[in-house]
Amino acid sequence: QDDQLLETRLRRASNLVWWQESDIPAGDAPNRSRLQLATGLTYSVNAEHEVVEFVRGCTGERKLRDYLQAKAAIHDRDPDQFLPRILKVVRRMVELGFLLPA
Repeated sequence: QDDQLLETRLRRASNLVWWQESDIPAGDAPNRSRLQLATGLTYSVNAEHEVVEFVRGCTGERKLRDYLQAKAAIHDRDPDQFLPRILKVVRRMVELGFLLPA
């Protein structure tokens, strides 16, 4: 199942919106971030900056495996260390319709 997912090219849903919120006293640094499907069955989830950055990079141009290897190299990380965690997140984003096969 992981191999099949890793061979898939994923893209962001066209109706996906990223919301950032911050408290007035906190200044301009956002302290909450949300991804939301803006049309259809609207749904939103709280999302860490790293997850939003990952989703933004899903353009459908590369297989998920290649994209994750590139991300690992940029951040000087071993893909085997974060692969199980990120695949869990990817599966959830696909289930919710935030990421779609290209």
